[in-house]
Amino acid sequence: MEIVRIITNNFLRRIINNIYSNIVKLFSDLSFKEKGAFLAGFFDAEGNVNKLDKNLRFSQKIKDKVEAIMTILKKEDYHLRYDKSNIIIGFRKEYSEDLNLFKKQIMPFMKHLDKRKEVTDLLKGYYVKDSYKSLVKVINNNPGCVHNDIAKVLNRRKVRSKLTALTETRYIMRERKKIDEPYKYYITKNGLSWLGGKDKK
Repeated sequence: MEIVRIITNNFLRRIINNIYSNIVKLFSDLSFKEKGAFLAGFFDAEGNVNKLDKNLRFSQKIKDKVEAIMTILKKEDYHLRYDKSNIIIGFRKEYSEDLNLFKKQIMPFMKHLDKRKEVTDLLKGYYVKDSYKSLVKVINNNPGCVHNDIAKVLNRRKVRSKLTALTETRYIMRERKKIDEPYKYYITKNGLSWLGGKDKK
């Protein structure tokens, strides 16, 4: 049984490797919509939305697959950056057209509902996740708290980028009287509504 499994795995592996070796050529023969459907399937399986950095990522570490996918995306006029784990598009403000191209070409064929929602949020400029509610709750319970206070309560060193996203979404507000003092954070009516309309607890 083990021998059969090894033979089967090796056989399938050779087939998959052969497909990736020829995938760029095969891809070039597809229509715009067919290319979008192919990339949507890959994003459903390996993609993710990074709201903090405001970009989209195809997770991949296997060299041949990375080269194939990057070649395909470049041929479709996406600007790319690779960070050794993710193929990233929309990573600069001037490349915002990448997100519009993704919306037109890939998003209509996505089947993963949660990822589709995340992409929709990103395209609409909504950069927060439900997991950020923990920060808002800390601020609601401690009006006027500063960055270090929040980080200490949550036992996290880095929360600044999330605070920025929450401020941009107007779930929280920040203020300071002097330029050399840290910002103090307060929950807004929108933030309270986001928490479900609950006051301090």
